Amino acid sequence: MSTTQTIMLARPHWTTDAWLAVLTLVLPLTIYWLAARATGLPLAGLILVATAGGSLFALGLSATRTCRAQIDGSTLRLVAGGLFRHHVPLSALQLDAVQIHYPPRNLGQVVGRRLKGVSLPGVHLGWFSMAYGRAFVVGPANTPVLEIRTGDGGILLAVANPQDALTRIRSALAGR
Repeated sequence: MSTTQTIMLARPHWTTDAWLAVLTLVLPLTIYWLAARATGLPLAGLILVATAGGSLFALGLSATRTCRAQIDGSTLRLVAGGLFRHHVPLSALQLDAVQIHYPPRNLGQVVGRRLKGVSLPGVHLGWFSMAYGRAFVVGPANTPVLEIRTGDGGILLAVANPQDALTRIRSALAGR
């Protein structure tokens, strides 16, 4: 019987929350207020815009805080923002070629073009292109990034402690 081990991911930085607030609340409310003044739109529409923006803000906060990395048996299970999931067999991880990227080089400088995912300042979630293929990225902060290649691409994890994450993965591989 195998136990589930959790790899501690980095917490989102407050600047990500600030960007979300600006993009989903401040900007739409400002645009509607200016349009209402210029064209005579009813100011009561601000309530509708605030409600929609608040819903988007809550969705964005939820996405940046529901990232997980767990080792379950012989599989590494990754969840990026609750929207994107990826399961990697531990045997597919190439642990001899692991790279750890430390700040000030942030995740945005490591990943390539977004294929299917979400990118905001301070957070990258989903599938991105890399020079060696597709990579699944779970990166909610400007912290150390653990880059592990797999047979068909790679995974990038923004982790609180890269050495602890590697130790957990290696011990799970040794215990199989």
